[in-house]
Amino acid sequence: MLKLRRFVTAATVLVLIGALPAAPAAGQGDLPPGGTFIDDDGSVHEPAIEAIVAAGLTVGCTDDRYCPQEPVTRGQMASFLARALPGLDPATRDWFGDDDANVHEANINVIAENGITIGFSDGTFRPQIPVTRGQMATFLARALPGLDPATRDWFGDDDVNVHEANINVIAENGITIGFSDGTFRPQIPVTRGQMATFLARALGLDPVIPPVPMPTTVYFFLGSLGDDPLGQGGFLVPVHRRIAATTMPATFTMRALLEGPTSDEAASIPPISTEVPPSTELLGIAIADGVATVDLSGAFASGGGSASMLGRVAQVVFTLTQYSTVDEVAFELDGDPIDVLGGEGIILEDYNSREELFDQLPLVFVDRPSYGGEAANPVRVVGWTAAFEATFEVAVVDADGLIVTEQTVTAGGEQISIPDGPLWTSFDVDVPYAVDTPQTGALIAWAVSAKDGTQIAVREYPVQLEPAG
Repeated sequence: MLKLRRFVTAATVLVLIGALPAAPAAGQGDLPPGGTFIDDDGSVHEPAIEAIVAAGLTVGCTDDRYCPQEPVTRGQMASFLARALPGLDPATRDWFGDDDANVHEANINVIAENGITIGFSDGTFRPQIPVTRGQMATFLARALPGLDPATRDWFGDDDVNVHEANINVIAENGITIGFSDGTFRPQIPVTRGQMATFLARALGLDPVIPPVPMPTTVYFFLGSLGDDPLGQGGFLVPVHRRIAATTMPATFTMRALLEGPTSDEAASIPPISTEVPPSTELLGIAIADGVATVDLSGAFASGGGSASMLGRVAQVVFTLTQYSTVDEVAFELDGDPIDVLGGEGIILEDYNSREELFDQLPLVFVDRPSYGGEAANPVRVVGWTAAFEATFEVAVVDADGLIVTEQTVTAGGEQISIPDGPLWTSFDVDVPYAVDTPQTGALIAWAVSAKDGTQIAVREYPVQLEPAG
């Protein structure tokens, strides 16, 4: 026989809420700019998503994505509810035969044990199929027995639907407000974003509003996947970061640079690395007359030889000169201006602008889009090249590893001749591509050897692709 949950027999929803970990109030907490996930920015459900994250009800679909538009399966729904309802009786048996080895099986058995689900009439649970909005209403109404009864029929499109009574109950209690046209649409699947909002309302969780994100770029080092005539690197690579929208973007961007690569970036092939000592602290930045004076702790000058010293200078210079108000960078250590860095004697006035640090670049340097950044459609590809006849190839690869576009680029922009070095030419081209859904793909750039036609100086890194239009 199905059992009702003893722990809420005489309880109200407020008692249930009190058993959950407290969610931070709106605007509080240590959320990164844009929040926990990168794919729900701007979504009406984002504050609710952050609330159920804070309450420990979800970890998303991947490390950095929530997948708010994907439907919730019945198995996932079981896990959402089992996490949200502390005190449920443990399962005493295996309730369904079609969920064996399913990752949600244990939670399915728990909600069945406690009368939240009875499954289908044929004795199955069907954990892989989406939860409909009507089914969701019944799950929640059974899980929260302290809800007020319905006083009216809230929607006209659920008449004679088996879930109508429960739909009216959750509407009466403010868990759903339906769609803007006054319908509930009980037969359509519930998305993960909608589920977050339903749960947050049902459990009385305060919405959590993350800081408004602003994209920025920091510069690390990345090796080449093929022979590069300029050496084997690593070479500078622009890496996407999000900072809180602020009137001091240079300060927040420098802090992001000093944090170094993420663990995923450091584990990539080839790996991303930094020459900036990890104990370096930012003490201040002042920008005036095109010069950014950056004050760093003395750790910035510790460790490494001349190549490492020059590399860390290049990282700071490229990071700060992305801003139109900065042409050059001056350095201070612990508040004192310096002209020479470290015992290797790097004379800083010789390396205070981008042009003086082009020897830190690969043969084809794509400055936009950045590693992990957004690639609008068409993607604007910007940078510099020292390839033969200023010509190189660029391709966009989708999430399945398929090339969705390939284009030959002949740079025709500004030219800079480096003493004892190659001639650099800038490029700025639009490259259209075709994908059906937003996804993580890759941008690949390479040159063709004038000697034997092989690929050289290959650079590949992830970008966020978008459908055209």
